[in-house]
Amino acid sequence: MEKITRYMVTKWRLNSIELQTIERETDKTIWYLYEGFNGEMHERRELKKSEYCSWFDTFQDAKAYVIERREAKIEQLRRDLTEANTDLFEAKNLEEN
Repeated sequence: MEKITRYMVTKWRLNSIELQTIERETDKTIWYLYEGFNGEMHERRELKKSEYCSWFDTFQDAKAYVIERREAKIEQLRRDLTEANTDLFEAKNLEEN
């Protein structure tokens, strides 16, 4: 049986793309083996797209996802900075009634 590999990106380690051998998959789910704290292998099931983790068929797709998430974060930080600057401007222009 040919090994199936997929690329995993997690929310907590966004700049890390891990190659994983999977046991099986459906359109929305992946099963893979991981080593537990006791050293025994356990099967884990995860959604291919979840709040915590995303799985990809190719490294290029995983990398594009990482770049997209980082660009989205930068855009959000720009919006936050604009709002903070507006708040600071308003605070500096407060006058006593």
